[in-house]
Amino acid sequence: MTALIAILLLLFTPAVMLFIRTLWPNSRFLWLAALFGTLLAWVAVFIARYDLPFEIAPQTWQPAAFFPLSPALLVDTTAWIFALTLATHAVAIMLTGTARLGGWGVHEPIVPIAGENEAPSPVSKPSAENQEDTPALQVAGENEPLSPAASQPPPLPANWKAWAANLALTSLGLVAVLAGNLLTLLLAWSALDILELLILLGQVSSSEQRGQVVRTYGARCGGTIMLLLAGLFIWAGGGELDFNQSAASVNLLLFIAASLRLGILPLQVPFFGEPPLRIGLGTTLRLVPAAASLVLMVRTAQAGLPGTVGLLILAFAALAGLAGSIGWLRAETALSGRPYWLIATASLVLAAAVQGQPAASLAWSLALLLPGSLIFLSSLRARFLAPVLLLGLLGVSGLPFTPLWAGSRMFQAPAGPEWVAGQIMAMLFMLILFIVHAILLAGYLRHSLPGMLVADGGPQLKVERWVWLLYLPGLVILPVFHFILGWMLKPEPTQVSLVMWLQGACALGLAGAIWLSTSRPRSPKFTFLAGRGWLSSGKIYRPLYQPVEWLFRLAARIVRVSSAVLEGEAGILWAFVLLVFGLLFLQQ
Repeated sequence: MTALIAILLLLFTPAVMLFIRTLWPNSRFLWLAALFGTLLAWVAVFIARYDLPFEIAPQTWQPAAFFPLSPALLVDTTAWIFALTLATHAVAIMLTGTARLGGWGVHEPIVPIAGENEAPSPVSKPSAENQEDTPALQVAGENEPLSPAASQPPPLPANWKAWAANLALTSLGLVAVLAGNLLTLLLAWSALDILELLILLGQVSSSEQRGQVVRTYGARCGGTIMLLLAGLFIWAGGGELDFNQSAASVNLLLFIAASLRLGILPLQVPFFGEPPLRIGLGTTLRLVPAAASLVLMVRTAQAGLPGTVGLLILAFAALAGLAGSIGWLRAETALSGRPYWLIATASLVLAAAVQGQPAASLAWSLALLLPGSLIFLSSLRARFLAPVLLLGLLGVSGLPFTPLWAGSRMFQAPAGPEWVAGQIMAMLFMLILFIVHAILLAGYLRHSLPGMLVADGGPQLKVERWVWLLYLPGLVILPVFHFILGWMLKPEPTQVSLVMWLQGACALGLAGAIWLSTSRPRSPKFTFLAGRGWLSSGKIYRPLYQPVEWLFRLAARIVRVSSAVLEGEAGILWAFVLLVFGLLFLQQ
């Protein structure tokens, strides 16, 4: 029951923030209200661990003849791990948000929202008299260094709407990962897509960015349609709309549904860019929908997808992982590489799920969410923060007794088709996925070092001491809980093979070599995949999404014409005509 309380708390807190904002427009307690509600929800999710497993059916739809299945929440070990991950991510966003209370301290493209409350910025340039006792701090994702004579820009107002959106997205994400059947997951996906569409359309202004948002929404809708088709196949066969499916056709549809939403099938990352959003809200918009899709992969991994069809999906996963990992390595900043990180790591989740390894799939899902959240939220850089990000790197290394050790099991000899050529191809795909893991580690190392162990030439800033008291725990809890949850997934001694002992060390060694070879200035390596080349331009994928744009433009034209007709002089007459047609239709 506490899991349902956590969802209601995350939905109730934005309403409280709106109430405070209405009564006291200049109140500075909005962040405190958001943090308090998030912490209560995190505690509620943590307490749910002691009642596993249990099912919650808040409302039974009637009549039963039309609604044989009602939405329900299932809180088992897998769902609880995902829920705690999302709740921890929400707490980390609120704690690290202290560095962005005034909107200054992160040199990333920021689109302010009108009507925000003002708050003094805790991050500022150091003065001459106190520059010595200020820790060396730099900003991740800096585009142009500030000259010494440049004056400090005025602080932007604190983004209370972004905090409310973070909580609302997290609550819907909890519904998705706790879904007890396909109907609940379908409803959660739809609600997430609508909320994400409204947030993004309210943030972007240019027609190109709006087209980007529409194409993303079209791909997500494609995944929802595939999930609906899978439910129809199960229903037609007389089965239950749960996640315990064994039919290969149904599993294929479920894998395609999750892959479409994650951008793997077809390869969507080079086509979709990063929206100009803040670090916290932008990261939530990437990771929460990803978690809602990853949970379907993990639950479907119990049956896997053997045979030639599984080999084909494995080939797509290897291709997407290779392109995404190289894009992540060559990205200018960690934030600009967010979509590449997501698709590369999600391809490894898909590969483990296709092979029927739910524990490995879950381990890779945690590697996508928690270390990814860590590096994307670490906007302030100081030398004493280096161990935190290096701990995050250790969490995705795959070394023995680390959180991703269970994920190394997927690199064993896969159970491919019986024919020899199919087995050779399966081994080749596993080799490619091993290289993907190494490139991901190299990119993580590359984006972690600037401003910490390696000076990047950026401006030195002054951070008030109270900020570190909240900012540092906000980063530390991510790798700490990654190790705690990873310990729950540790393999049994009898299940540990030689590959699992050696894979992490080999991947880490190869990652170091890749990082050293690509860390030189203006290195031309891999630019054909990561730069503005044929793959990243997205031109070859435009025909796949052009029909979606046409449909939205057609709908917009129909709405405009209808509004013009109804608002004209004959509007009342047309309204009566439509009313008559509606009554005739109901009589039929």
